[in-house]
Amino acid sequence: MKFTGLIAIVFAILALTMAFGCANKTVPATPTDTTGKEKPVAPDIKPEEKMEQKKQMPAEVQKLIDATSKVQSMKYLLDMTVNGVVQGKNDIYYVRGDKMKIKKYDPLTTEQNEYYDTIYLDHSAKTAFGYCEDKSNARCTDYNKAFVLNYAAVKWEKTPYQWIHSFDYAEVTGHETIENKQTTRIETPDGVKMWANTYSGLPLRVETSNTVVYFKDFALNSLSEKDVTHQFIPT
Repeated sequence: MKFTGLIAIVFAILALTMAFGCANKTVPATPTDTTGKEKPVAPDIKPEEKMEQKKQMPAEVQKLIDATSKVQSMKYLLDMTVNGVVQGKNDIYYVRGDKMKIKKYDPLTTEQNEYYDTIYLDHSAKTAFGYCEDKSNARCTDYNKAFVLNYAAVKWEKTPYQWIHSFDYAEVTGHETIENKQTTRIETPDGVKMWANTYSGLPLRVETSNTVVYFKDFALNSLSEKDVTHQFIPT
């Protein structure tokens, strides 16, 4: 009996201890706003970063970009200065699909000191060949001899089509006439300025912080495959 009574006393003490502990446990307060209404306790997670909303392209700029969808091929003369130094002056570009032909105003030389004045590029196949095709140039002795060039090392300039498709946003800053053609002047957030032909959408002039490029004497949609691949030239 004494042992049974002792067990009962121990259980009573434990019950009192647990009840006292629960009564003194602190419950987190629910925050309230200035109106006195309770606010839910915020979860302990970091809010997701807000995605920067992409600016919508102005309609007039988008119209220029859309106009270039009609361009299937183009031939033009390129003049360019970089930091005030003339580069690529009077080079003639022929562009059709992934193929490009460049007639250099100043002939180039291979590592074997052989001259070539025309470059044929296939941007899809990543190939480049040089030929010396100018019959008026005494240094051209074999018009049909192909020089295999290092595609990655060949220097060529961005086309008007590539320029007008090189940005996500631009604003119209004016309208001007260049070579008797109406142009729309646009500027990108990083300061690139373009004077795009209002009809074709292709830039006639491009300016960056250190470069000025002029595209002249355009001929659109008049090229065929033979204009961008070497054709046999009889001697």
